Amino acid sequence: MEEEDPVRLTILKRFTDEIASRAGLPDAVFRGRDYFGENEGDPTPMATIFEDIAGGDDYPAQTKDGAASLVSLPLILVGFDHEDRLNPTDPATRLMYRVINAIKGIKADGRKRNGDLLYLGMEAVDRIEIGSGHVYPAGADGATNIAFFRLPVTLVYAED
Repeated sequence: MEEEDPVRLTILKRFTDEIASRAGLPDAVFRGRDYFGENEGDPTPMATIFEDIAGGDDYPAQTKDGAASLVSLPLILVGFDHEDRLNPTDPATRLMYRVINAIKGIKADGRKRNGDLLYLGMEAVDRIEIGSGHVYPAGADGATNIAFFRLPVTLVYAED
């Protein structure tokens, strides 16, 4: 018998699938993956989603009835694309905005006309916050050989 995924993993899976679909990155968006490249057979462009270990709040806020906690889950989305010869970061910048627009689409679709929220098709998701992204040329972090972006995103959700 397969174990049911916890709400956190369900949210992350749906978030991953929505970004892949909306940004036109089928089979190119991953969770928690820190190894990638041509030697791994990975597509380019591609993106991966990490939990931001530096930005987490380990003390969730209680909801009004005290039954569930609102959990703030800070993420870092990292995307990679081949560099343009004259303007190396242009493709990674375009990729970052494809991902930003995908997340904006998730947010827009989650706002119902009657005021209820249904982000990612789940009542548990309270909000999605998009930070300012940054784009870097290959080698800027001492490890990559391809241009990349880093985009902070926070998912806030209720967890029993």
